[in-house]
Amino acid sequence: MKDHTVVVPDLRGTGRSSKPADGYDKKTQAKDIRAVVTSLGYDKTSVVAHDIGNMVAYAYAAIYPDKLSGWLFGHTDPRD
Repeated sequence: MKDHTVVVPDLRGTGRSSKPADGYDKKTQAKDIRAVVTSLGYDKTSVVAHDIGNMVAYAYAAIYPDKLSGWLFGHTDPRD
């Protein structure tokens, strides 16, 4: 039974994503994630973030609090 969809986008400038000259601030990257979510036909979503993605997920939560059904941050210890 399928009851979840997992989407793992590359953040702007990493992996197979585009590498524009600007837009690397966390708010813009959060808007990029929102664009991916809505382009796939979703409105509310749970966000799971790890490492540098935590900052983008935090910006996403700050900008779109009504669009989150849950969130989980992992590996947030700055000593690592």
